[in-house]
Amino acid sequence: MQLITRIVEVYSQIDQQVTTFQLRTGLRCPAGCGRCCPEAEVYTSPMEMLPAAHELLLRGDSQSWLERVRKIKDGLCVFYQRHPIDQDGHCGLYALRPSVCRLFGFASVRNRLGQRVLSTCKLLKKNHPSDVAKAIEHQQEAPCFSQFTAQLIGIDPSASRLEPINIALREAIQTLGLQMQLAHGEKLGSNSAA
Repeated sequence: MQLITRIVEVYSQIDQQVTTFQLRTGLRCPAGCGRCCPEAEVYTSPMEMLPAAHELLLRGDSQSWLERVRKIKDGLCVFYQRHPIDQDGHCGLYALRPSVCRLFGFASVRNRLGQRVLSTCKLLKKNHPSDVAKAIEHQQEAPCFSQFTAQLIGIDPSASRLEPINIALREAIQTLGLQMQLAHGEKLGSNSAA
């Protein structure tokens, strides 16, 4: 579980840097907006999905989530919950979302010259151009995707292997579930020997 703790620590750093950037620039997602979630298939590593998998296993919900993943055909994130009335939706496991979801809209990427360039969503660019312009003035201060990717790979090199988010979740649940079963079996074995 030390691995999960270290991942969550990186997520906390991301959240702090994103919040600082948002406060400095005024750039924010519109209230209730979750339109980035259904736009495209999101890729992340199974390692980054371990905190979510751990939570689902502790709740005893992992099998129902695995079944949901199996039924999804369009690549839409299994945690995305569409609002029944309008087009907006939200993440059903927001606190445990991977780094790409935490950074999206408020982070920089390195261009081919190695310079940091703000990467933000189309909706913000269209509906809040002055906020985006102000954020671009501070893009060197924005959290950087590659910095956090390097941190996560430093924790475990498997973080470099990206999968669609639903497949990454499935792999994380299966891997962590097996580890938990083996650990539980070892505890039972040592107790019965005593």
